[in-house]
Amino acid sequence: MQAEEYIPLGRWNTLLQQACQLKPGLIAPGLDIGRGIEPKHAGVLGYLAIYSTTLGRALQSYLRYERLFYGNDIADFNIADNMATLSWHKNSVCLDHEESTMAGIVTLLNGHMHQPLQLTRVQFAGSGSAERREACERFFGCEVRYNSPYTSLTGPAAQLMQPMKGADDALLSLLQSHADNQLARQPEQHWLQDLQALIMRRLPEGEVSQDKLAECLAISPRTLQRRLEANQTNWQQLLDSTRQTLARRYLLDNGLTLAEIALLLGYSEQSAFTRAFQRWENTTPSCYRNQWLKQARR
Repeated sequence: MQAEEYIPLGRWNTLLQQACQLKPGLIAPGLDIGRGIEPKHAGVLGYLAIYSTTLGRALQSYLRYERLFYGNDIADFNIADNMATLSWHKNSVCLDHEESTMAGIVTLLNGHMHQPLQLTRVQFAGSGSAERREACERFFGCEVRYNSPYTSLTGPAAQLMQPMKGADDALLSLLQSHADNQLARQPEQHWLQDLQALIMRRLPEGEVSQDKLAECLAISPRTLQRRLEANQTNWQQLLDSTRQTLARRYLLDNGLTLAEIALLLGYSEQSAFTRAFQRWENTTPSCYRNQWLKQARR
């Protein structure tokens, strides 16, 4: 897979939906797609995983080079209470996408580990039927939850030290060099991420405009607009995406009031934040926070 050949998330979702329509009778089509994953399907990202020395190193490679597959960094990883969680806080495009991604990762890892991956919980942001839940629980071998704040795989942190069957430090080093070169050939993506980081810093200061950001970057508003279009987005989409990402993060902090979150996101009124959040998530900020707290107490 060449650096310019990554699949944008929206395009991948469209292709996935078309594939699922070919067999409408499947209960959980994403699982069937994920079962067929091979390293070559993920390009250098897949081979980096299977030639890593341990499961932990394989996940590090995934996080470091994920952009080579989706064109963006959308995963997070954390360890708490001896449990490791790989999660995706990006917009959930569809349940089929969530299932195929997680099933693909589990299939790929299980095929190249001495012992199968142990999972204690799998969460989906989308909604699924009881029949679909049963199919997923059989596949993943653990509890499956729907309507969660994010999509995630959780299992004992101790297994991160489990060695991979094909561990090869020399080959891994060559693959990492190749992957680093590919990342270096994505300057526009780096620029877009830098712009998003700048928006995050400026939001608490008040309403952030395209003109103000262009001035900070020492370019004209028209140049900024053209560069955004080259990245298949526009100013409003980028601003909304940035605010949505931050809103989800802030709502998990129960010490922040909704009014404070609105100010941190650059809204002059809480009502404006509430309307925007309902448009993004189809629920209110309060309901989203309460749902998260309910999940956390289980």
